[in-house]
Amino acid sequence: MPSNEELKALIREPRESLNMELKRALDLTKKEDTSKLIKACLALRNRNGGHLLIGFHDDGSPNPAAIPSNAKDMFHTDEVQLILSRHSSEPFELEVRFVEHDGVGYPIIIIPSGVKTPVAVKANYPKENQAQNIPFLLVEHAVYFRSLNSNNIASTTLIRRQDWPDLMQICFDNREADIGRFIRRQLSNIDLPQFVEALRSLPELAPQSEIDINQATAFHLDSRERFLKRLQEEKLSMPPGYWEATFVISPPVQEYNANERFMNLIISANPRLTGDPPWTGPSYVKRADFTQSSCEFLHHPAARHPSGQLDFWRASPAGRFYHCRALEEDTEVFPVQPPEGQALDFSIAIFRAAEVLAIALSIGRSMVSEPINHTLSFVFTWTGLKDRKLGCWADPGRAPGLGGRQAIDDAVCCKLAVPLDSPNSTIAQYVQRVTAPLFAAFGGFELDPSVTEDLTRQVIERRFR
Repeated sequence: MPSNEELKALIREPRESLNMELKRALDLTKKEDTSKLIKACLALRNRNGGHLLIGFHDDGSPNPAAIPSNAKDMFHTDEVQLILSRHSSEPFELEVRFVEHDGVGYPIIIIPSGVKTPVAVKANYPKENQAQNIPFLLVEHAVYFRSLNSNNIASTTLIRRQDWPDLMQICFDNREADIGRFIRRQLSNIDLPQFVEALRSLPELAPQSEIDINQATAFHLDSRERFLKRLQEEKLSMPPGYWEATFVISPPVQEYNANERFMNLIISANPRLTGDPPWTGPSYVKRADFTQSSCEFLHHPAARHPSGQLDFWRASPAGRFYHCRALEEDTEVFPVQPPEGQALDFSIAIFRAAEVLAIALSIGRSMVSEPINHTLSFVFTWTGLKDRKLGCWADPGRAPGLGGRQAIDDAVCCKLAVPLDSPNSTIAQYVQRVTAPLFAAFGGFELDPSVTEDLTRQVIERRFR
């Protein structure tokens, strides 16, 4: 489950998305409000998990007056769990956490990922008034889902015909992840050299498109130049270290323009796996800069960005996205920080790579009708590495024999292509490919793939230690 710091970042300026719903107020002593809670939880579960934030208006502003004095009793995990168990066709665990903001504790209901069978309403739920011809608040067998309306704004709704492929894909991906873990357990005792030799006898996969990778590289470099220009305009300097990520959808997308509708899609499709994900920002639809071909956003500590980090991102409706962020090891994100410019935390690198891949897959699928016909081309770079030491300051308990390994090179780059229809269960293997050259820059260090898989799953399943 997310840490308290992640949840605090989540509620500073929350936005509705496919995996986050905001409710201005809920009073669980009223059946109508209870039905809204049930709908929201079922919809988030079918969307593979997320957060229900109570006490926030649709625009993300807090509504402290809506939090009752007995909120901790009313929204106790056991109470909410009991309501769901009575009305959900499939049982699933949830957690309620209270996060303080400006002196008020707001309930956040955390719905886990892992749905393998669509959850539906288990039984009819009548209104308070039992008068004849009054419809039920909830109807048996109804399936709710987080979906996008015509303006690309996320909402909870009865599932529509066009939503079923998304729900089926989510369930299939989660089943595939279980099968993959089962196979890996069975393969753990086989003769590895024989297995590798057998794999070599298989036909080679088609090489990734150099043209697509080159297009991603060109957008990456062009966006970096734009970032440097914006810094100059704002009289800001580059941080001592930073990481960049670009993804490009190929073939290009044709149906969007650089406008608020496109921005709504980015907001809604971003799964917000952490409290401060890439390609987002506080109230950024109102403050983004739009050009004819793209939109961009620069935020920095002076602009009150929640994490206090220097961030820049750029998005093109043709399906090209760039993000740059100062290395978190050099900021005050965590209570205990290493000296600025002297550290790289391998767990943070994995978290962010996994998050970028998950966001890209989610946004990409929301932009095209046939993901199977598209590819994502990625470029990742880390700059300002020279003389940094590899470690794990976010979670000091993880120390896989690093031995003070230090970087000699100042920058590392990795490029790869990922099919847009790839399930989330495959993200760990791509994270391994992305981060391997980064870690190798520190004295040839190789991280055990099982560590990468564990950390990636923590991100995808929204459970941080």
